This record gives sequence, structure tokens and C-alpha cells, in this order.
Amino acid sequence: MPKKYARIWLEITNIRVERLQDISGKDAIAEGIQYVSKYGIEADVSDFQDLWDSINGKKHSWVENPWVWAISFKRI
Repeated sequence: MPKKYARIWLEITNIRVERLQDISGKDAIAEGIQYVSKYGIEADVSDFQDLWDSINGKKHSWVENPWVWAISFKRI
């Protein structure tokens, strides 16, 4: 896509490789799994597990614990 038509610009700030089941609550929030409690925004990794299996479960299930790329970025 030509740059002049892009709606957002992203800058990659970090790339790492990790096992799927090593995801933290903070990482699950970054993936969009969150709820508001009396303590603030929280995440339950089991909710991310359910989402993962609903999208990727036929090829790479949560139980297989595949290696995944974790890419962090910021909007510029």
C-alpha cells in the first residue's frame, strides 16, 4: 500500500519468541482479553486460552504449547 493511503503508522518496539503458555496477564490484556474489577483492569489467562483455541485450535492448540512471536509496537 502506498504510504499516503495508510491510516495508522506503527513502530515496532520489541520482538521476542516465547512459548504460548508463558503469556502473562499483562500480555493477555494487550491481546484484548480484559475485564474491569474493583482493582482495575485485569485479565484471566484462561480466557486467552479459550480465544486461542477458538481461532487456532485446529492447527496449533493451547495444549501443544507452540512457539510464538510476541511483537510489541506503539502507534506513531
